[in-house]
Amino acid sequence: MVTQMPVPFAHSRARRVTISGNTVNAFIYALTAVLALSAVAMLVRPLFQPAREITRLPSIIGNVKSGAPVLDVNSINVDRARGYTTVMGEVRNASGKKLNNVEAVVEYFDANHHLLKVETALLEIASIGPEEEAPFSIQTLNVSGIVAYRVRFRHLLGGGIAAK
Repeated sequence: MVTQMPVPFAHSRARRVTISGNTVNAFIYALTAVLALSAVAMLVRPLFQPAREITRLPSIIGNVKSGAPVLDVNSINVDRARGYTTVMGEVRNASGKKLNNVEAVVEYFDANHHLLKVETALLEIASIGPEEEAPFSIQTLNVSGIVAYRVRFRHLLGGGIAAK
């Protein structure tokens, strides 16, 4: 297919330029490739941005019954790399009871302390006896705006567990 388009010049006559169908197809393919590369660049950019610090907020203890088991948080570390934020740590069962199916809950907040995202994971040891320790690790894709996080614990299908 041949399309003729008028091209204005400084003099009074207009010339016609002939563009073949192959030229138009090549242009469309080139434009598509540029748009695809731009989209890939936008997706990959967070992987190479420097990691920002995020602040740990104090844990809140909600819906915890009196006399409930207590977990001591021995350590918590945050790693932001390759487009992911990983919160990992270790807890100790400070109660006199065996705890089963304990879930760590990480809440991520923006600068105005609005909740952005919540991720959960079971402790890496399914059942922890009194005075035993168990690690946990929760990984999530980076979300722009995360500046703070809070960690709390709960039974898998039940109430919260007091942590200090």
